[in-house]
Amino acid sequence: MVTFYFGCSFSFDHLLVAARVPIRHMIEDRDPPVYITKITLQPQGSFSGNMTVSMRQIPREFIQKVAEICTPLEFAHGAPIHIGTPTIIGIEDFQHPICGDAPVDAENDVPVFWGCGISATDAIVSASTYTVFILVYNKCVLLLCCRVIQCV
Repeated sequence: MVTFYFGCSFSFDHLLVAARVPIRHMIEDRDPPVYITKITLQPQGSFSGNMTVSMRQIPREFIQKVAEICTPLEFAHGAPIHIGTPTIIGIEDFQHPICGDAPVDAENDVPVFWGCGISATDAIVSASTYTVFILVYNKCVLLLCCRVIQCV
């Protein structure tokens, strides 16, 4: 059995709040939406998949500040992978994320996307020799991967 434990994009929200960046999902007391993109992950052995992203609606005038705060955060999610139109990264149904709440925006809000640890679940599921158990608790993800072995 192999286990993975991932943090969450919530790990950088407090830094944005400290910098007085209005974050729409926090203002509205909602969870940020998460989407599967059409950005292909680099395959490794039998693991493959598409990038999953979390999104925050950020007022246009704070975009530069958000990028400056998040880019050096190697311990978290780093710089946004995309800013703006969701269809450019293959998100066709913006109002219906795979998890989290539907986006709420205000005038001048811009969707900003970060890579998400959920990408790993898709990559692991793609490896047909593994059975995956996923536990999400307190905004963290625990993956347990068990190799399927044929018993005689």
